[in-house]
Amino acid sequence: MAEQGVVPEQMLSCGDFELVKSLALAGLGVALLPRRIAAYNQPGQLRRLHGGLPHFPDEIILLYRADQPRTRAAQFLKDALVRSAAEMPSVG
Repeated sequence: MAEQGVVPEQMLSCGDFELVKSLALAGLGVALLPRRIAAYNQPGQLRRLHGGLPHFPDEIILLYRADQPRTRAAQFLKDALVRSAAEMPSVG
């Protein structure tokens, strides 16, 4: 960002993407967000600050603890998440 001349004067680090997104939507600054989160429920309201800034593709990965038993409920949840992910629209 320094090379592009777009370093903000103040930075706030936050691990909650929805909070970061809410702050950006409220006009309180810029945000570094995965594209999928920026587009979710707010299509077109957020945009890239500068086309020359780097873009990092995001990926959603489903993980589980190998030492936990694989119950029918866990399998049901996994299948529902996979189905839901397959139905997600592309955010380009």
